[in-house]
Amino acid sequence: PDRRQEILNAALACAAEHGIDAVSIEGLRAHCGASVGSIYHHFGNKEGVVAALFFDILAEQSRSVQAQLDASQGAEGGVRALVTGYLDWVEARPERARFLFQARSPVAAGPRAAELAQAAQQRNAALLAWFGPHRTS
Repeated sequence: PDRRQEILNAALACAAEHGIDAVSIEGLRAHCGASVGSIYHHFGNKEGVVAALFFDILAEQSRSVQAQLDASQGAEGGVRALVTGYLDWVEARPERARFLFQARSPVAAGPRAAELAQAAQQRNAALLAWFGPHRTS
């Protein structure tokens, strides 16, 4: 993987071992050997690393759930796909799921809060578009 991805993998490892507060510049360096300059070049600071990893994982989770939704039929099938798609993803990727849960509040309170709101809007719009034809009056 490229240096950016190595740093993100290190951030996930740090968070998995000791929680999100353990994600630090020194911890990242210890896990992947990246220089301080490289970390700052790619992410700006520790909060930038956490936010970048959060958005990468959120996009992965959304694609996974959306794929199950797209393969389903009918409103009931769609609801089942949402629930099982999410639970299947959490079961298959527990460290990533835990990170999403732990990082949501710091990201929502940080400089990328607007981006998080936009991601939620896009995700909701996709769900509404899928369920729209299944609505009954």
